Amino acid sequence: MYGIEKLPAFVVTGNAAGLQPLVTRFGTPLKQGAFVYESPQAPYYSVSEDRIVGTVDILVLNDSSCATCYNASIIPEIFDAQGVAVGDVTYLEYNSTDGIAIISDYNITRLPAVIVSSEINYYGDFAESVKQSSTQTFDGNYLLAIITPYKDVSGGTVHGIVDVVYLNDSSCTQCYNVTDHEAAIVSFGIYVNSRRTFDVSSAEGRQLIARYNITAVPTILFSPEASAYSSLGRVWSSVGSVEPDGWFVFRDPSTIGAYKNLTTGRIVNETG
Repeated sequence: MYGIEKLPAFVVTGNAAGLQPLVTRFGTPLKQGAFVYESPQAPYYSVSEDRIVGTVDILVLNDSSCATCYNASIIPEIFDAQGVAVGDVTYLEYNSTDGIAIISDYNITRLPAVIVSSEINYYGDFAESVKQSSTQTFDGNYLLAIITPYKDVSGGTVHGIVDVVYLNDSSCTQCYNVTDHEAAIVSFGIYVNSRRTFDVSSAEGRQLIARYNITAVPTILFSPEASAYSSLGRVWSSVGSVEPDGWFVFRDPSTIGAYKNLTTGRIVNETG
């Protein structure tokens, strides 16, 4: 009668005027003169499918010997925090019998790997974000694009271990603090292997300035492994350069604060 598809649900009958506050509150039009409210989110019982939908199973394929690889074991917790009803969570070692079969069946090239069941499709906006960062597999499940650092299955190389170099001018007291770049490191999820800081007056600093034609400081440089971070790569062309040797050089300190133009010796964006 009411075309109910999701359970639990409740039906309120009465005159239209009396039901209007419910219509306004929940944004649900009347059906057959009654207010019908169905389960707003998964998991719920689907009448048409005759089953409970929205219980998401997750398989995590790990290489426990890779201490620097992304900790994919937290993925189920992340899904749970987003309101996903997490069902069975399976952890496998990549070199176990089952792990080897999974690698073959799903053509997995990077570790760790996470496979999410197709039940994620019942989670609206969150499902869309999962789909955008994953590949749908032959069986309708989703292979997530794993956050760096990751390990190549074939060669065993770990990618995304980044060395960071800060270049500063200690004589420029008005310049922004070079460690302000730490916020970007955190936001892009960059795994830092080492941090080194050089002054423009040091031998190392002068070499960097000459090698990369650096014209403004403070600045930051990332080693070539930064290329493993696709989110960084998408924005880097607007603020820096990638040099022939693969190093990332930040070239737009104006976006952060006051800086020194090494060509003119002037302080730019100075306040106060």
